[in-house]
Amino acid sequence: MTASDSPRMDLKSTVRDWLMQDQWSVRPQDVAGTQWAWVAQDQRERKIIVGQVDGRDDVLVIQAAVAFADDGPQPLDDLDDADRTALLWDLRLKLLQLDVEFEGVGHPLRRLVFSDRIFADAMTKDEFFRRVSAVRKALLMAMWTIASHTQNESGDGNRIGFGREE
Repeated sequence: MTASDSPRMDLKSTVRDWLMQDQWSVRPQDVAGTQWAWVAQDQRERKIIVGQVDGRDDVLVIQAAVAFADDGPQPLDDLDDADRTALLWDLRLKLLQLDVEFEGVGHPLRRLVFSDRIFADAMTKDEFFRRVSAVRKALLMAMWTIASHTQNESGDGNRIGFGREE
């Protein structure tokens, strides 16, 4: 069954129910540009935002972000210009392969945002979670790529200036 099978299907409730069935904690959040939005957190405390675009009853956006600590050195500051440029291009090309939208890939790194949208006529539980997975993989790939280029072998985001993003 898809969300488009019934024009009356409530996408907001459907998304919340699907996330909760998959063991996510879900809470409402006011997000600019959306009619409604949920902040969903999985059991490993990774968060995404899912919301319905203002003025578009047929579009949902799934988003994850990572913010870099404002206090202290930037993760790319210790790299020379050639290595920094190589890292940024590596990151951009890998993100293109994951087929998600992204912004913030530049120096200095302030906030990286990864998103995908899904239209109501494609809204099945399987397709919804495939897109959630793609956004989450983009976030992990970015953190690990930066960590690998900055010699942070643990992949621990907090050691390279990543902050938690709501």
